[in-house]
Amino acid sequence: MKVVKEIEALKNVKRPVVTIGSFDGVHMAHKKIIQKVNNLAEDYNGQSVVVTFDPHPRQVIYPKVNDLELLTTLEEKIRILDQLGVDILLVIPFTVDFSRMAPEEYVDKFIIQGLHPKAIVLGYDHRFGLNREGDIHLLRQFEQKGKYKLVEIPKQEIDESTVSSSQVRRALKVGDISRANELLGRDYSLQGTVIRGMQVGRTIGFPTANLEVQDPGKLVPAHGIYAVEVEVEGQEHRGMLYIGRRPTLDDKNKTVIELHIFDFHGDLYGKKVTVFFKKFIRHDKKFDNIEALKSAIENDRIQVQSYFDACARNRHLPNYKTAVVILNYNGLEYLKQFLSGVKKHLGTHHEIVVADNASTDASLTYLKESHPDVRVIEMGVNHGFAGGYNQALASVDADFYVLLNSDIEVKNDWVSPIVRQMVADESIACAQPEVMSWHEPKKLEYAGAAGGWIDVFGYPFCRGRILETTEEDEGKYKTEEVFWATGAAMIIRSRLFHESGGFDEWFFAHQEEIDLCWRLKRAGYKVMAYPEHAIFHIGGGTLSYSSPRKTFLNFRNSLAMLLKNEPKRHVWWKFVVRLLLDGLAGGYFLSKGEWNQIIAIVKAHFSLYKRLPKLFIQRRVNHQRLERLRMGPSRASIGRYGGSIVYAYYLKGIRKFYQLPIGNPPKETDNSSLPLADTHLATK
Repeated sequence: MKVVKEIEALKNVKRPVVTIGSFDGVHMAHKKIIQKVNNLAEDYNGQSVVVTFDPHPRQVIYPKVNDLELLTTLEEKIRILDQLGVDILLVIPFTVDFSRMAPEEYVDKFIIQGLHPKAIVLGYDHRFGLNREGDIHLLRQFEQKGKYKLVEIPKQEIDESTVSSSQVRRALKVGDISRANELLGRDYSLQGTVIRGMQVGRTIGFPTANLEVQDPGKLVPAHGIYAVEVEVEGQEHRGMLYIGRRPTLDDKNKTVIELHIFDFHGDLYGKKVTVFFKKFIRHDKKFDNIEALKSAIENDRIQVQSYFDACARNRHLPNYKTAVVILNYNGLEYLKQFLSGVKKHLGTHHEIVVADNASTDASLTYLKESHPDVRVIEMGVNHGFAGGYNQALASVDADFYVLLNSDIEVKNDWVSPIVRQMVADESIACAQPEVMSWHEPKKLEYAGAAGGWIDVFGYPFCRGRILETTEEDEGKYKTEEVFWATGAAMIIRSRLFHESGGFDEWFFAHQEEIDLCWRLKRAGYKVMAYPEHAIFHIGGGTLSYSSPRKTFLNFRNSLAMLLKNEPKRHVWWKFVVRLLLDGLAGGYFLSKGEWNQIIAIVKAHFSLYKRLPKLFIQRRVNHQRLERLRMGPSRASIGRYGGSIVYAYYLKGIRKFYQLPIGNPPKETDNSSLPLADTHLATK
């Protein structure tokens, strides 16, 4: 790529295809624009030209407003654009005089006479000139005079990218490195020079290099500990990075950036290094003394080393081990109907396991006679869905578990492509395919549909299924992060399943998967839905959807899940509202004369109240587990509807997910480190 800083350098460029912008971050949406420019330049047998500005226009127009934090320095921007295959980068020195250019003069003198483009590629909302009064319509008026073709990127295409520099900044400021890197399409980086610091690290066994960021306007991520890769004089190393004010040392100085490189020997002082952020480990914290600090840093080192070890293992995709585990209870007919299809489509690459939950039918005999190649785990007691899987998975050695209901028809290998996505992105904890109805193959199925959501009060619903209403599959739902994945067809990392505590066995069946997903999202992991892959579910095979027993479990477990996972500052008022809503549900069943359902709700509440002390203990234990597992800041606001789904369904008549006014509710801070038991109720 040729980098020029004088517009006259473009005079001899033939058929330039141009795009103009700040391109701070050069994120995924920017990359789409640049790819379009490159493709168009190839069509015209011309050259792709990216025009950017230095310094950033906001730094010139609003010099007294010092709040702009850059995602990329000019040096970084040049490197990234070069990698994207741009032919020419024109860096325009942005001045006050340039900013005062009238829009018509900007188009005539700067674009037509200066750039003489064959084509211009811009977004529908591109603005330019004095007071940003110029727009895409003005460029169209000059199209004939300038003899250029204006290619407008429509609003829909830009909005669908759901990527902006502001989003990247927000993610970095809360330490959500996984999200920031996803939006950027690469690892976020800092460049700096090693300077002398207090040298405290040497005294506690962790020598660090203090970094002075090369560009003071560059955004520094949230305070905390990170796993990083480091480039020093062309050599790559691994290490961990600290950003913060050293609260344990009562250091009143400005924020420091300290780098500890693993297995590095040599003098770094005065050298330039580039740090690539890989994973967030934990937020900064004040410790009681130096020994406690040293212990915490040692734990950080272990977590960072484990992360890099896992990355090394996952580079070779064929080496992952996946086990498809079917929990069976008196499901002989389903095994006869569907197990052969599971083996046909999944058995080549994945171990098939049937965990029998103390069936009283001929399931075990059938498996031994007809499927001797399938591993069978026999359990002498029916532990329910939650306990059954906990017991069975304890003896299954695999990197990924596929939890699959026995009443599911598999028509292709949907597991392998999803697992590959999970191997490539370690922040994905679990995932599901699209769940279609076996009885009505064009309709989504109740148990999972196109991915699970919950509302502000913890009521679950799905993309494609709100309460009792399911939609036809019209291709509306795309791959997306959701709140929960269905237990009927869930792929989950085995390590996260066990280290998070697995399913809550008290739940027995129903919503235990939502509780588990909620915990994992609180630890910063993603839950994904992949509607391009589908399975077909009979549904209600073990327990009818209208059964009073199911009503009992759903009401009880949903409330328990809320108490265990909701941040402390929200949980009590939401719990009170839930009591009122459950009372309204009882009134609804009363109006229909369904006394069994009313009794089920009453029993659910009494069962919950008896369990409260243990729930508060679980809440505290879960928090400790999640801190050890933490991938990044909580993602529990993603996949959560900010209103009441009950209100939307019954009073507003909303029956389809895409009719909901889905927005991003305020991000909730996970305050579960202050257990309910410590502030409201005493446990004994």
